[in-house]
Amino acid sequence: MPVQRKYASGNERIIFRNAILLVASLGFYAWGEPVFVFLMIFSILLTWLFGLGLQKRKGRALLVVGTIYHIVVLFVFKYLTFTAKEVGLLLHRDFSFVDITLPIGISFFYTPADVLSV
Repeated sequence: MPVQRKYASGNERIIFRNAILLVASLGFYAWGEPVFVFLMIFSILLTWLFGLGLQKRKGRALLVVGTIYHIVVLFVFKYLTFTAKEVGLLLHRDFSFVDITLPIGISFFYTPADVLSV
């Protein structure tokens, strides 16, 4: 008769804790800013895939692409509205149609170093 374990192993506990933390974090973020949760999930998955790719291959291409992705997302959400208004003033044009809402905590979430930390 096989012996049943009462407790999960160390790795199973870490995976379980990380899953609970991920679900709780996404739920908390969705409570304050539900529109951008899918962008966050997409970015988490993409960064994770970049990190897995970097573990298998030590090339710089994935690192560069992952870093550029994070910088572009950060620029679009944080600086594009400001840049469009300033360029509009310089060119005497109306770029008021570029008005992107800033997601909560984007400066903390989107850091190019995330690609290396996976």
